[in-house]
This record gives sequence, C-alpha cells and structure tokens, in this order.
Amino acid sequence: MSAYPVILVAVPVEHIPATEVLFVKAWSGCSLQHIPFCKGAFHDVASTRFIEDMQVRNFSPVTQASYAREVSGFARYFNKSPELLGTEQIRAYQVYLTNERKLGVVSISVATSALRFLYRVTLKKNWCMADMIPAPKVPKKLPIILSPEEG
Repeated sequence: MSAYPVILVAVPVEHIPATEVLFVKAWSGCSLQHIPFCKGAFHDVASTRFIEDMQVRNFSPVTQASYAREVSGFARYFNKSPELLGTEQIRAYQVYLTNERKLGVVSISVATSALRFLYRVTLKKNWCMADMIPAPKVPKKLPIILSPEEG
C-alpha cells in the first residue's frame, strides 16, 4: 500500500476544482465535454495527488489529460483502483493493448509512461521501472536520402 490510501468521497460536481475537472472526466471514463453524474462525483485522494504531481512538474495540459486517460483505462480494464494492482496486472494490460487493441508502439509507450509515473511518483513504489513496467522498443526510422537527381 502507498502512503496515500484511496479514500472515496462523494463530492458535488460544482465543488471539484477546475484544475482537477479534466482528470475527473478522464478518470470516470466520460468524454471531455460531459460528466453524466450531475448530482455527485467520486473523487479520491490518490487521483488528486496524481494530478498535483504532474502540475508541480509542469506537465503540459495535454500530457496531463493523456496520462489521466491512460490510468483511467488501466483502472477500468481491471475494474479496480490502480493502487490495488501490481506488476502482473500492468503486464497483462500491456499485452491487452498490444494483442487485443492492437495499438501502435507510440500509444503503448504513452500508457507505459503514465503507469510508470503513477507508480513511481504518486504511489511511491520502489520498483525497478525498466524491469517491472517495460517500455516497448520504438522502431528507428532511417532518414530519407535523396539522390542528386531527386534533390
């Protein structure tokens, strides 16, 4: 368990800080334009910490949204909080992204980076990330060299 236990609290949507709305929308699996639960939202301490960890490191809003979406997808795949999941579930999720969803290397790399950040920074796991959450090898593209006639 991490130093930040997951505590679910019902919070009215209008009371969620603007800086966290993007995460709440991605985390709940909703589109970025709509939160279907008008009367309340579930908000937990770990998700707040996750967003704050990205903000203090000055991650771009696009990166924050991408990481939130990836962690949300991971949690939804197992229907559990990421804090309750470990390296075997991460590996199974990477296999799912590769074999069933047939995502490209770059998409899987984003998911891997998001999970590494979550577990290393927010949940403070002392894992060797390269071994426990391996990143896929990105193929190198050779430069296109034009012949004198083409150039």
